[in-house]
Amino acid sequence: MPYPESKVNDIYKDIEKDQTENLFKLYSSRIDPSYELINGRGYFPYYFRSELKPMLFLEKNHTSSVTLDGRKFVDLYLDYDTFTDEVIYTDSSRICIYTPLRVALNKDNVDCFEFYDGIDSMIFRYFSKDTDQSFDIKDGYYEVVSERKSKYLIKHNSILKKIPGIDEYIYVRTGYVDVGRGFSKISTRKKFIRIFGNRAGEVRKFIEDSGIKIRKANKQQIMSVLNYYDNLRNPDN
Repeated sequence: MPYPESKVNDIYKDIEKDQTENLFKLYSSRIDPSYELINGRGYFPYYFRSELKPMLFLEKNHTSSVTLDGRKFVDLYLDYDTFTDEVIYTDSSRICIYTPLRVALNKDNVDCFEFYDGIDSMIFRYFSKDTDQSFDIKDGYYEVVSERKSKYLIKHNSILKKIPGIDEYIYVRTGYVDVGRGFSKISTRKKFIRIFGNRAGEVRKFIEDSGIKIRKANKQQIMSVLNYYDNLRNPDN
């Protein structure tokens, strides 16, 4: 018994859809990737009057990449707005009101993004309580320094101040570590050492012997403390 015309049309539509998807997978590496990157809202540089701007690498040369829904795009022009907590993609091939098109990418599609300035490589991911109930600090993009036994995240943020009457964005970098009991903010030396529980004495000695000033420590120094602590907990690993 032949299929009714409506059923035949549905079958052809399904076949056409499958063929289109297969063709895209075959030729996607040759397609201009910017079409997929334009997924978000138009971005306006609201800070144009400010001397202190909220963009992480505004005046620093860097290369960028982003992974969207499992697919990685490299050699892009990306910025990170540390005040609005948004990843900004600039497409210089498309002009909008005499300026290159700028898009604040949809957080739901961003798996991670990376910056590299020739010295340091920075990987960012979006963390939230909706996707991870154990995440116990503010939702947002964080630089992922370590996700080993001891976790280490850095929040790059800007605080709005009027100086005088003009919006200025004061950059603040805050580190958070989790050694198994939830994330703790890195602040004073005393509070930092307390995080390590019954190993605090040994960690204190390591910090003193290494000449590390916790309030001014860079991420390599913090990582050296965390690695030392992890080795104390698991000397054979």
